[in-house]
Amino acid sequence: MTNKDHLTIAKELSAELFSKAEIYTYQGSGLSACDIDELKRHFMPKGLKNCKSQPCTRDICPSRCAEAYWSDHGRLTKMLMERLALKIGGDIELYGTTGLIHDLDYLRHPHDRGIYVGRHPIPLVKYLMRRNANPYMCLAILEHAPHLKLNNLSRLSFSLTGCEELATLISFNESSKIASLSAFAKELIKDVEVCQFVDVNVDGVPRVFESPEHSINAPLKTAESSMAKA
Repeated sequence: MTNKDHLTIAKELSAELFSKAEIYTYQGSGLSACDIDELKRHFMPKGLKNCKSQPCTRDICPSRCAEAYWSDHGRLTKMLMERLALKIGGDIELYGTTGLIHDLDYLRHPHDRGIYVGRHPIPLVKYLMRRNANPYMCLAILEHAPHLKLNNLSRLSFSLTGCEELATLISFNESSKIASLSAFAKELIKDVEVCQFVDVNVDGVPRVFESPEHSINAPLKTAESSMAKA
């Protein structure tokens, strides 16, 4: 599939989800603990690797090519989303689950490796839609992916965009970039422990380094002040 195909698919999914969101009245993510375990087994079983350089013999790579990093990324994003929800009055379970699962399909369906059998996060969103998950969560997962060229349109989407980039930033442990965070973002990461740090010399410079202000501070400010649904 071409990039244009995926942009079209993303727009169509977005339109379908907005129509469902207008009539969605339930609380939470719509997923049980068993549903989440099934998601993990399907998309990112323990030990899964998809290394950028082949062959790779490391059990734990100092880059984002293995399940160990992405599990920690989901855990960190979940923690940050739950802290944010507490501060802004969001649904803690919905925010936490959205953070936990938002990148589960990346290793199997990377959008940036020239692999076109589905592109993250479209396979994950389709899977969630088939299980009648909260459409606002599905939209947030779609809208956090800049390669799909969708705007953040809900409080949950702005929250996920800011928190997942914040989780990425602290995983690289670059003090100069962390220093540029807003006071609000710094409060969210207070006493947070990162289990799997990433070596920028191995993995390369992440997108978030270009502008923590744009990637983290701005969406978190919008999430903090927004009165939008979800």
